[in-house]
Amino acid sequence: MRCSLGFLFETFLNPLVYGYLWLEMANEMNQVNVQTQVDRRAILAVILALRGKESFVLKYGDIEDALRELVEDEDEYDEVENAFYDLLFKVRRLKHIYYIYEDERESYFDRVVVAPIELGDEQLRVIGEVVGVLNYLPYEDDEKAWDVVNTVINSLVRRWSSGKYESDSFAYTAYVLAKAYGLSVKVIDSNSPYGRTSEEAASHVLYSIEDTVLIRWHGPAYCRVTGYSPSTCGTWEFAEEN
Repeated sequence: MRCSLGFLFETFLNPLVYGYLWLEMANEMNQVNVQTQVDRRAILAVILALRGKESFVLKYGDIEDALRELVEDEDEYDEVENAFYDLLFKVRRLKHIYYIYEDERESYFDRVVVAPIELGDEQLRVIGEVVGVLNYLPYEDDEKAWDVVNTVINSLVRRWSSGKYESDSFAYTAYVLAKAYGLSVKVIDSNSPYGRTSEEAASHVLYSIEDTVLIRWHGPAYCRVTGYSPSTCGTWEFAEEN
């Protein structure tokens, strides 16, 4: 008995295609739901830790310390920090933020990777193997061992980010985090012919994230026209208040 290609598609392939699309949609919706659960101050704390350490690998304590500077009330701090850690520990992979190591002493020494791109299963597996090397490094001091591991992971994230045609800078990563989690990102200065708060046709732009962190982009003006992306065309860096 002969079967037409249309019959085969409708009977077997069509349900598989729709099933795959449904799973992809469900995963995307779940990620959006997770993002809306994260307090923006927790993400700002990640950005501040990223700026302070200049590393894609952060000690969770660095994030705690930064958050404490943002939230003075002790009860409110505990609420924000506990909610963020519980979500991070449970989900393990938020958008651009990945929980990679649980320390046996306390959560302050846990490790998190922040990346300008979304890391896939294979990339996270490689990071897991690198972290596993900790058990074999000849250092009595944990921090010295982590220095070695951090160097390798930072190199990997830079390589993967460049391969995805994104900037591998810490400042650009902060910009990506702010955009992904709905933080306030404002242009506060530029040399655009369309005005100081415009990005269009500018060769330098100064951004403010939540009126707290300044990021500067500069490069050829053509990076801001159709067909080019400022993520790869030009330079991103953290800036200081004038």
